Amino acid sequence: MRDARHAEAELVGRSVKDWSHPDDRDVTDSERDRMRSGELPSARFEKRYFRKDGSMLWVALTVALGARRGGAPLHEISVLEEITERKEREAALQRFRTALDSSADMVFLFRVRDGALLDFNETVCTELGYTHDELLTLRPTDMRSDTTPESLRAEIADLLGSPERSNTVVSEYRRKDGSTFRWRAGAASSTRRRQGAGGQFTRPVRAAQRRERRATQAATRRRSRASARARSPSATPPSCSSRRYRACLRG
Repeated sequence: MRDARHAEAELVGRSVKDWSHPDDRDVTDSERDRMRSGELPSARFEKRYFRKDGSMLWVALTVALGARRGGAPLHEISVLEEITERKEREAALQRFRTALDSSADMVFLFRVRDGALLDFNETVCTELGYTHDELLTLRPTDMRSDTTPESLRAEIADLLGSPERSNTVVSEYRRKDGSTFRWRAGAASSTRRRQGAGGQFTRPVRAAQRRERRATQAATRRRSRASARARSPSATPPSCSSRRYRACLRG
């Protein structure tokens, strides 16, 4: 295994479990037993190994049986392909996905060419009242009650024409039950294209009304506390320090 940086003499005669990750040492056993019994022609796995320097690598492992003598397998042939970078990208994507789904903001991914909905986080389902599969069948105009195909095209044109490739709009969204609410939306675009696919942009939508409501509630609480202090007989007049409080009362 060149990628594991072991010399050939260090590997010959040893079991691959000697440099397998502890959690993956036995992961191939059951499928290889089935292969040896003739149930499977070959087996494929993804597992972790340790390099000679102690660092870890991911490997796609394909195992098949060699020539047989008297019906018994003579040996196994294993082909290993390093997939460390792919696994790292998958892990980073999963972390990103987890962060999106834990966000209180609605996050949409649209295709720039036609505004088609490509993906979204769990908050979208919760706020709009649709299931994941139901949302994938909707158009932007089904979710945004104040948007037409023409206004959507104009909005995307403004987005792509912006030097920062971003813009902010306030739009009215329609829930499954027909009720509506207005949220402030910030949009950003990506110009990448792969295999003829259109560009994509992400639309994080922040609940402006929610923030305004919290601010209003906080202001109301402050006014209530101030009013309660003013009515309290033990409240110290603003012009009197604690030491002069009694003198102020006498005066």
